[in-house]
Amino acid sequence: YLLHSSSAGGAATMSQDSDVPTDYSWGKFSKSLKMDVTTADTSVSTNHAITLQYRMEAQDLRNSGWDYTNPNSILSVSFWAKSSKAGTYCVALNSQDASPNLDIIKEYTLAANTWKHVEFEIPGNSSLVIDNNNESGMNFLWALVVGTGRHLAAGSWTARSGEAKYGSSNQVNFYDSTDNIFYLTGVQIEVGKATVFEHHNIAEELALCQRYYYLFCDGNNKEIGAAWYYTGSHLSWFFYFPTTMRAVPTGTATSGTNYYRVYRDGGNDGLDSISFETGSTQQYSAYNSSNISGTAGQCGLLRTQSASAKIEFSAEL
Repeated sequence: YLLHSSSAGGAATMSQDSDVPTDYSWGKFSKSLKMDVTTADTSVSTNHAITLQYRMEAQDLRNSGWDYTNPNSILSVSFWAKSSKAGTYCVALNSQDASPNLDIIKEYTLAANTWKHVEFEIPGNSSLVIDNNNESGMNFLWALVVGTGRHLAAGSWTARSGEAKYGSSNQVNFYDSTDNIFYLTGVQIEVGKATVFEHHNIAEELALCQRYYYLFCDGNNKEIGAAWYYTGSHLSWFFYFPTTMRAVPTGTATSGTNYYRVYRDGGNDGLDSISFETGSTQQYSAYNSSNISGTAGQCGLLRTQSASAKIEFSAEL
């Protein structure tokens, strides 16, 4: 996620880039995440913040082997970072299941336009609570802008008072100029000391990603699948997911004149929109009852009919 907290200003483009570290001691990388400021914000309000976030499922962290209530047991966070703006940056961990939640801030310093490998050791804490469920158990945040209301001294776990804390008072305002560019790669979270980055193959990585987000199709002449006329004015079909999603996802589809078309015996119908009906973590039913004129019981082939057609499912934390 790129989160603008409390309606923080500024804007940046996020893209994949080939600028990567040439030091291979922590693993070799071919791509990095690039943040390029396009609209500056030089006036940061108290509770404003802009952060790159990774939200970890509670059950993944609880069952990772980290003895999270033991201060002698550590969780390591390691990564490579680079910025055109030199200075102090912060990484924050925000617990999600304690009452009150706990925050911890770690600082790192970047020289301008220089890749740096950073390793943090996060100790357990007796007040940490991590539920055994599929909701967010811990948020990991790379701070780019942090208002004073979200400041916390770097160092140790602290029970939250007020807003979640994202950085120390030393955190730079990365969004203060459209000349600023930030890169991040090689992020790894593991129990114990930091180790060389563990690369997944494409099949493993794709399946892990599709647990949270699945792009079913994007563009013109993409096959959606078989559909049937429940009545002469109601067309139904199913979407099936390639892997079990984290939770019942939210389905979204672009709409417009004849964005989709069903081909049936002796004719076809143009559909302007898709309505999502009943879903599970493995499939979703959908229909159209506003553009259809067929015969009950007929079947047909449904496909996209516009370059702007896009169907996606999200079960993000």
